[in-house]
Amino acid sequence: MNKDYGDAIRSIEKGQTDPLYFLRGEDRFLQTFFVKKIEKGMFGDGTANISTLNPDEISSKEIIERLNRTDLFASKTIFVLRQPQLIRGAYRDGLMAYCKHPPLTNSLIILHNEWQARTKYFKDMEKMSSSISVSTPLEPGMKKWTGYFFKERSLQVSGDVIQTIVDMAGDSLDHLQNEIEKISISLDNNEIVTSEKVRQFSGWQREHQRWEFFIALGEKKFPKTISLGKTLVTQNETLISLIYGLTSYYIEMWYLKKSIGTSQSYPGYTGLPPSVMKRLPQFAKSVTTKEVELALYLLSEMDIRVKSKTVDDETELLKFLLKIQSAHG
Repeated sequence: MNKDYGDAIRSIEKGQTDPLYFLRGEDRFLQTFFVKKIEKGMFGDGTANISTLNPDEISSKEIIERLNRTDLFASKTIFVLRQPQLIRGAYRDGLMAYCKHPPLTNSLIILHNEWQARTKYFKDMEKMSSSISVSTPLEPGMKKWTGYFFKERSLQVSGDVIQTIVDMAGDSLDHLQNEIEKISISLDNNEIVTSEKVRQFSGWQREHQRWEFFIALGEKKFPKTISLGKTLVTQNETLISLIYGLTSYYIEMWYLKKSIGTSQSYPGYTGLPPSVMKRLPQFAKSVTTKEVELALYLLSEMDIRVKSKTVDDETELLKFLLKIQSAHG
């Protein structure tokens, strides 16, 4: 049975825990946060009896034995099963048998890193359990969590501050929480959090301008792109680091051009600001594959020049952007 993440948390906080949860998605913060809420809901402030089961570390046989073992000294147990897809053969049947009749005193939390159950085995398991999405939220969800993190720290912030932080650190909830923690411990008593204050923290001004640079590039606002690029390479970072960012930008663009009509998924960390990643599909529609491949060729040539001889960073970047502008027409 599908359940909303927030509704499930509120039920747990009221002391209503289920014997079987199927968490689908890869966001480690949401997974960990959920498990901690279950611990609190079942054990309060006492010592939690929790057992982590990972087929990478213990055998499938031992996992099933632990699930079915009766502990004379513990009245209830939380089991956290990671990578359930690694359980094979007859032990899959053993896990399914447990899911059909889970002990009501315990709680088994199955962490399935894919957002969607693709096989009949996991679809059946999902139907038997409280199935909850723990995928990284989209921007509206990120804003809600940002407000929650500030409220946790007794800080009141405006919508502008929330938007600024989501734009800069909204690629994951872990990233958001870490940045908000840095802000909270750096504030003086009763100091008000503003967007400008946020940008004053180490590294944030650079990320803010990077975000604006890539957005302007994607929107084909070339005068603004050139102005921001000049600021980046003369004040905040080296041309080499910007070349890496631009290369990631165009590689992702190329990937999107080649993947039209198929399921989209980004192959790992890109180093691009989250607000840029969200708009890449839109930007990809406004360029041709030939333009993207030209940009990658120009970047590789510029990378060689920068590493092999002394060049003027500002001039190199300007030449690149003017050629991109000319190719776009």
